[in-house]
Amino acid sequence: MAIPDVQSFLLPVLEAFVDGRELSYDDMRMQVIESLGLTPDDIQERMPNGRHSKLEQRTYQVTQHFQRAGLVTRVRRGVFQLTEAGKQLLQDRPSRLDLDYLRQLPAHQQWQVPVDSEGSSSTNADLNLSHGQILRYRLFCGNP
Repeated sequence: MAIPDVQSFLLPVLEAFVDGRELSYDDMRMQVIESLGLTPDDIQERMPNGRHSKLEQRTYQVTQHFQRAGLVTRVRRGVFQLTEAGKQLLQDRPSRLDLDYLRQLPAHQQWQVPVDSEGSSSTNADLNLSHGQILRYRLFCGNP
């Protein structure tokens, strides 16, 4: 088995918060490994640039989407906790959780960066976004 896509990580990462405690990236990854039944070879699978494992990248990406959707909050560097909205979503136990669902949440919609056909927007300055933040958005969300 190879590391699944980002969407396959959404529900396992959310379920990692089931006990309501603060979770570090390492704690999340351990629970995702167990939940998805990942093998040692899966865990070692690297991104094309070789800098990070796919497991690290997927966990990071999901956590960023959850933050933007208002489902988790960063307690301190690399440590997160469910918000009330996250607790409610976990209690509702969706059978499938995907990026389309997250993008419909008001908090996530407020975060989304409007970009014109040339790849820039005058609203970027209005939103006080740095060039790096815009590039990260495009990298992780596939926005051209």
